[in-house]
Amino acid sequence: MAVLSTAGCLSLSDIEDLRLFNGFERDVTVTTSVIRASDGEEVFSDTTTIAQDESRSYQNPVREEGLFEIRVAVENGPENTYEWDAPADEAHGLTVHLSPDEVSFGRVVV
Repeated sequence: MAVLSTAGCLSLSDIEDLRLFNGFERDVTVTTSVIRASDGEEVFSDTTTIAQDESRSYQNPVREEGLFEIRVAVENGPENTYEWDAPADEAHGLTVHLSPDEVSFGRVVV
């Protein structure tokens, strides 16, 4: 997991809570789920197609602080899960890079 600091470069309104980047050489269909760890409730779910070299952003898929499991699965491809301790402030986000070999996660901090 990588941490990207963007101090001084972006305002809080520039940070998406969750952004998926397609690193495949083709369009991919991706399912993203967010599960609250405390009770196992799925608080967000979406399946979308992302074009080659494009991204998909979600504002506020997590609407409260706490521990969440982020599951990202590429149709007929890799999948991965990340445990995210979502902070109360808006200065944090999560990026997900999709590639033929893996789904990797990185935190963005302003």
